[in-house]
This record gives sequence, C-alpha cells and structure tokens, in this order.
Amino acid sequence: GRLGSAETGTGLVRALAACKRYGVDLINLSYGEPFYESTSGRVAETFDDAVRKWSMTVFTSAGNDGPALSSLGAPGCLTAPITVGAYVSPAMMREQYSMLEGDVPATSYTFSSRGPTPDGWIPTLCAPGGAIAPIPRHMLAGRAQYHGTSMSSPNACGVAACVLSALAREDRPSPPALRRALESTCKPVPSADPFAQGFGLIDAPAAVTYLETHAGKTAHDLAFDVTVPSQGDARGVYLRDAGQVLSPAAGGGGVVGVQVKPRFAHATSRDEAEVEEVLKLDVDVALSCAADWVTTPASLVLQSGVAARPQSFQIKIDAASLPPGAHFTRVEGRDATDPTRGPLFTLPVTAIVPHNGLKGTSADESYALSLRGGVPERRFVRAPSGAEFAKVKLKTGALPKGPHAVTFHAVPSARGDLPNTESQTKEYPMLRPDDEKTIIVPCQGGATLELCVALGWMSNPVDDVPLDMEVEFHSYGLGEQLGAAGAGDSSVGVRIGAADEYGRLEVGAPLRSETIDAEASLKAVDRALRPTKSLVRAGSAVLDALPPSDAELRADPAAPAALVHEALLTYDFELKAANADDASVGHTVVPQLSALHKQLYDSPIDGAIWRVKDQNGQILAHGGLIHDAKPLSLRAGKYALEVLLRHTDRAALEDMKDLPARLRFNLKDPMTCPIVKDRGTATVGGEALKDGFLRKDARRAIYVRRPDGKLPAWVERGDTLVGSLVLDKELDDDRVHVPLAYEPPPPATPEKKDDATDDDEEKSDEEKDAEALTEAVRDAQISALKALRGTDPPSRFDALAASIRTEHPSHLPFLREILDDAVARLNKATDKADAANRVVAAADAILGDVDADAVASYFGRKEPRDGAAAKKRGDDMDEQRAALRHALLYRAMALSSDDAVDELDRWAPEVTTFAEDDDRDTYVLAHARRDANRGRPGAALAAIRARLKVAKLDGTCNQALHDAKAELLETLELEDWVRLAKEDLLRRYPPTTNPL
Repeated sequence: GRLGSAETGTGLVRALAACKRYGVDLINLSYGEPFYESTSGRVAETFDDAVRKWSMTVFTSAGNDGPALSSLGAPGCLTAPITVGAYVSPAMMREQYSMLEGDVPATSYTFSSRGPTPDGWIPTLCAPGGAIAPIPRHMLAGRAQYHGTSMSSPNACGVAACVLSALAREDRPSPPALRRALESTCKPVPSADPFAQGFGLIDAPAAVTYLETHAGKTAHDLAFDVTVPSQGDARGVYLRDAGQVLSPAAGGGGVVGVQVKPRFAHATSRDEAEVEEVLKLDVDVALSCAADWVTTPASLVLQSGVAARPQSFQIKIDAASLPPGAHFTRVEGRDATDPTRGPLFTLPVTAIVPHNGLKGTSADESYALSLRGGVPERRFVRAPSGAEFAKVKLKTGALPKGPHAVTFHAVPSARGDLPNTESQTKEYPMLRPDDEKTIIVPCQGGATLELCVALGWMSNPVDDVPLDMEVEFHSYGLGEQLGAAGAGDSSVGVRIGAADEYGRLEVGAPLRSETIDAEASLKAVDRALRPTKSLVRAGSAVLDALPPSDAELRADPAAPAALVHEALLTYDFELKAANADDASVGHTVVPQLSALHKQLYDSPIDGAIWRVKDQNGQILAHGGLIHDAKPLSLRAGKYALEVLLRHTDRAALEDMKDLPARLRFNLKDPMTCPIVKDRGTATVGGEALKDGFLRKDARRAIYVRRPDGKLPAWVERGDTLVGSLVLDKELDDDRVHVPLAYEPPPPATPEKKDDATDDDEEKSDEEKDAEALTEAVRDAQISALKALRGTDPPSRFDALAASIRTEHPSHLPFLREILDDAVARLNKATDKADAANRVVAAADAILGDVDADAVASYFGRKEPRDGAAAKKRGDDMDEQRAALRHALLYRAMALSSDDAVDELDRWAPEVTTFAEDDDRDTYVLAHARRDANRGRPGAALAAIRARLKVAKLDGTCNQALHDAKAELLETLELEDWVRLAKEDLLRRYPPTTNPL
C-alpha cells in the first residue's frame, strides 16, 4: 500500500462504516499506535459509534510494548472495543517455541502491553498470542510462526464468533451482553498480572452458558459508564505517584467519588418503548471490593430516570500501608437479587507503592532481584525532586546457568499526556557472568519511575536468576528544558535568535556532583510552509457516509447519514541544489504537519494523508501523520506537498485552510556550535569551555555560540536549524539532551563598488539621468516580454517585440529573449518545421550582431581587466560570447545538423560551458543526435544517461532526454529495456494524476 502496512484514520473510519453497511457482527483490529488522549479523538468517537450505535462488537490488540505498566497503546486504550492481551501456555512454549525443559507457568507474553492508562483503564481479557499459521504463497513458504497481540485479538474475535454460532439467531446477544458474558466468564491466570490479562483468559463454553442463563434479565443489554468526576472523568483510579497514594482524592483525603450512568441505545427523540425501558430500570446494586484497602458502600440503587441523573457513590482508599509494588483491585456492582450474573459494572483501582518509600528519597538506590521466567520483576522508585535522569547499573555474579536474555523496560511516569513511547527506555541486554551494564533512563522529579526486568523463557527457562540493580539519580537543574525523547513537543531549550550570537543555559547540580563535558550540534533544518491553495469538498457519498444509529433508523428508516468532508491543502515549494558541485546529490527531506503529528485515534480530525509530487505530476511519496515517512531524496526543482484532511464538520476544515506544514532537511554533516564559559567569549569568540565537574549544589552558566563554518547555500531566510546540546558526552543523546535551535540572520549585503569609467565622468548629471531612465524603461519592457514568452496568442509577444526593436534593435538581451521565445514555441509546436525556422532566424540575428572575430581575439589574448574601462569591456565581451554560444546551441538543435553541432563545438567544447540546466540538456541532446547519426548509438545513450543523473526534474528538455533514451534503446534493439523506459516515461510524466 501507499503507507506500507500502517493504518490511517481514513481507512479505519471507512472500514467501520462499510462493516455496518454489510451487516457485520464482529470486527477484529490488529493495529496499535501511541496516544496523547486515551478517550478523545474523531477516530475514537467512530469506534464508540460502531459499538454503541451500530451494534457491532470490536476486538483490538493491546499492543506489543510491554512488560512495564502504562504501556497500553491505541485503540486498546479506548472504552468501546474489547482489548485483548497475549497469553502463552506451557504447551505453546514447548510445541511452538521448542522451549528447553523448565517449569514456566502459563502467563502473559513479555511483550504484551500493560495498563493502566493515565486514567486507570486496563485491557479487557487475554487470548493465545501465538500460532503457526498458513501464509500467502508469495512468501514462498507454507506456514510461519507469529506471535503478538495481533494474534491474540483475532483469536478472541474467533472465540466470540463461536459463541454467537452456538446460540440461535433470535437469541443473539447485543454487544453489551456479549461483552459482559465474556468478561464474567474469563479464567484468571494466576501467574499473569491483571494489567496484561484483564479479567483473564477467554472461555467460549462458559460464555455460551452465561448468555443462555441470563438472557432477558434486567440491564442485560445495558452498558454503564463508570467514571471518577474529580479526576477528569477518569475510567478508573490510578495512584501512581507517592502524593496520590498518600491522598487519593483530588482535593485531599482518601474518599473518591464515583459516578455510574447507563448507556441506552435510543434515538434522539425516544419512542414509547424506549421511554418505557428507561422508566423500568430499577436495580438494587450490591457494591463490593475484594481488597481490604478499598472500602465501598454496601449498595446503590439505580433508579428509573437515571439516564438524566447519574447515580453517585463514594469509595475510601487506604493504600499507604500496602507493601511496595503494584496493587490492583476492582470495585464491583452486582445485581443484589442475582449476584451469580457477575458484575453489571466495575471500576479498576491501581495503587503503586514505591520501593524506596512514600516519603523522603535518596539519590542512590539498590535492589537485589531474583528473576523468574515469564514473571516480570518490577521496582518502583520515587525519583528525588528535580531528578532528570538515572544511571541504572545491572550487575551479575557467577550465573552458573547463564547467560540469560532479559528485557529491560523503564517508564518514568504516567503523568500528563505524553505517550509512553516518547519517554520510555527499552533494551534487551544479555546477562553474562560477572558483568555490569549501565543504562541511561530519563525520569521526572517526584514521579514514580518503574524499572522492569523480565527474564526470557524461550531459550533458557530457569528460575531464581540473581541480579543486582543500582540506581543513581542525576540532575543538571534544568527542569523542563531537559529533553527525554519527546522533547520535540516542548518549546523550551536553548534558542539562538537571528540577532543573537549565542544562547545561554544555566546548569546546576542539586543531587550530586555532575560531569560537564558538553557538546552542541545542529543536525537538521526546519522550513515552514503555508498552503498556496486549498479546496474543501464533500467526501464520497458511498465510502464516506457514516450511518445513523440503529435507534435512529428504527425511528426513521430515512434518517440521513453524516458525510465526511475533505480539505485538500497544497503547499508549493522549490528547492535549491543540495550540492553546488554535484547536481545528482539530493536533499534528505521529511514532510510533517507538526500540529497533527503522531496522532491517529486521538486526532481531532477523521484522517490525514499526504503526498509529494514533482512539477511533472510524478508522485514521489505518500505518508500519514502518525509516523514519520522514510526520508525523501529530492533534487533541486519545484514540488508540491498535498495534504488531505477529513472531518464531518465542514466548518472545522475551513478553519484549517491555513494550517502550516514543515519540511525537515537532515544535514549530511552536523554543524558544531562552540560552547564557551562566559558572555564575553560568547560574543567575540575565544577558548572553548573545558571539561570538568560541577560540585553539588553549585550553579553556573554556559553559552552556546552560533555554529562554526558557513551555512549550506540552500538555507533560506526563515529556516531554523535544530539539534541538541548534551552536557555529558557519555550520556545517550537520544535520551538525555537539551533541544537546540538556531535562527540564521539575513544574508550579508555585498558592498557596492564604483564601476564608473572616464566616459561616465564626462557626462552631466542630466545626461546620466536620461540614460538611466532609458535603460530602466528598456529593461522593464524586456521583463514584460519575458513574461509573455511562449504564450498564446503570439501576437501579444510580437507586438511588444516590434515596439522594443524600434528603439533597441541590437540590444543583446532583447535578441536573446526573441530566441528564447522561439525555442519555447518550438518545444510545444505541432508544426515543428515552421517553429524551427523561427529559432534559426532568431539565432542568426544574434550571430549577425556579435563580432565573433573580436570576441575570439579578446579571449585569445586574455586581456587584463584592471580598471573601470577594461572591466566594462570585459563584461561586454562576456555578454557577447554567452549570446554567441546560446545562439549556436539552439541553432544546432533546430537544424538537427551535424555541421551546426560541429560549429557549436568550436565555441563550446564542453557541456559545462553553459551554466543553465536547460542549456546543458539541449547541448547533450544535440550531441547525442550527432553521435546517433554517425553510427554511435551506444555513445549517445551513455551521454543521455549521464545527463539524466544530474538534470533538473522540471527542466524544459527533461522529457526529451527520456524520449531520446527510449529511441536509442530501440535503435539498439534492446526490447526489454525499451519497455522499461516507456513505463518509466509514463510514471515520470503521467497523463493524469489520481485524486488524493
């Protein structure tokens, strides 16, 4: 596909709508991405509609980013889908993975993503996450082994299909009833933590029995929203940091309010039956919690009319006395008259008690771990206030049964909205005897850092592997200025403005003495673009129509669908050559829409994709917004970035018509920014900052100067160079750095030189003014003539040319413009003979006006250019020689004559004689035709190919070069190469371009 295997918002929304059109009951979605908001976004809303309004049950994978907590991705973080973790049994370990003998119990796969989300949500259940399955024949294999939550989710969906198949069609359960049946009958896996398995392992027979037993009971088909209003309507309680454990309530204390609201699948205007359903709801709910650290009321009455008045109750949490580690429980609400039905609703509650205590911290911690196969070992460490990163040392002893493969996974916090993928640390070290490994881990001061180590069970499943873990917390006193992988979302850092010579950064050592061994470099150039045009239009009436809810259709079979609209934004841009000495070298470019970047399920729009085209219409790349695309290699030329945004609200798209885009150019060689010790040195330059130490509690300023060396010639005004400042080069730049940006100043204005000659000195001011006016009018007329070059009808160009000719018949720039117009008309003419004659006539006019002998004599003697008069004569000779060569070049092209090319060679023996790319293309074409005429098609083909490597993609003769290549291949009777060349021509110069 255009985006590889990545999903898009457009594809997901269209697929869900199509499933509804075709009457689908069950959907599996084996995708997963990071998220900023766990419950919001246009795609997330469509998933909610699919389940709540369109009566489909959606299964989705939890993700493969475990084993640390709070690693759940999207759409697994959403409320409506059933999120499935990956389970592995001892039999699977032995038979699928050929595990050595060992006593590893059934558990969750190490990679299976864990909850809770920042608002306390966890996966729903688990299913087998590995299989040996048949694969397509193009893979040249019959079967292959796969594992991941992308396997467990379809497994669970298949189990649900079996459950539905076991029931009579008239007894098919609603999505809420099916979900409750699956959750209530899961089998908990003792050795797997609830953060990965949810309610437990899915059980098809038990689910069938549940549905047969409880069908038709009160609230059987009703879903409930259970939230904590004081915590932003969180779907659970997640006490991650010490302050939250000590005081769970948002306003202080241990009492937390919970709200319960039923979700009726009703039309906007309820009919009589729907009103009756609301009024009949009257359930005595027995509240309970299995954990003694959570206290609940005994009961709750869900009364009639509750849809308008959600019911509330309070729970009391006392987690401060719990032992260190992760603790999980659920508050359950059951039908008091029939508790065997299982919970009508639940509220997940998680409390993390740090291993280094709830109060007081140290900059150094150490832990003795005992690793067991299939059971992640977790240490929760409260980072000292102001801590920015930690050095985690893993130390081993003799390891008589080693070596051992482990997964090390650190998540610094569950605060805010930053995805775990932006701040986590994950490595896969091999533990060898008497070894020590140091891993740099970003952290947040005052937050609880999880350090998780999981022993691999596939190759060496032994228990009680000893491992010592030492944790050293560090800080440079930078706070939010320190980037931790996700620093691209932060505006803080060091910025050197266009009018500045340096940027200043104050550093400290609040926790311990710190090493200062700094380096700063700029690695990329950011260029902002604004749309040059925009178009808001309706989407497809079939693909983009979102069906009304089932309830709305029952009330009105003609209820209209909601139509998704599209906004097509076009950003035109032009690139200069990346390398002035080698035109074949391209820029490495990544397009981005930073305002929407790295969002999909939680994006404020339904979908967004982009593509890049060259001036000929060739599509060079596609991309989405959730991931960066593979960097493009773009040579000098004109391009267009097209972006397609989608939303059901047309007005929202109208507001985004000026959305800026960004091009990020990766620099081949990073530019170093000197680091100095004081402001004076930062201004005038001088000795660099020497390596050293910053003693504990000391502070000092360091200064980052603008980059050494000359900026790339293609950098434009308004561009920003970006990179990073590392305070200790031994630290991993990708994990701990300060963002660095440099805004280049405007280019220097060249000093004007006085080129006045003796003749100029003899003229009066009035004569000089009159001459300057005449020249200005003439030059303005020629500029207007240039704007009409090649336009139809030609009479407009001819009329203006006739007017100029009366005053300046021999002015070389005017004669060259006449020739260039003739060439432009020849390139698009159907009657080539007449147009070629016009080119020859224009070229002959230049040749008749230039004194070729005088030009040859001047350059043959290599006359000096000292003095104003000599310089003026030299400039005049340069102009005449350039015009002469230009005329000979296009005369040779128009005549297609070997003699004309030979004459050209006397004045222009090399293609590099010409500076313009179009002239060089024409030169190569003319010589290739001569070589072909003289029986040297191979030499002609070689010249064409060499030129195509460096020719501008939007050059006037670019297509002619490709046509000539195909003709020469035909001459050489290389049939397969001819076919490929013609296919390449269609790709490079498509007659039409498909809509985005």
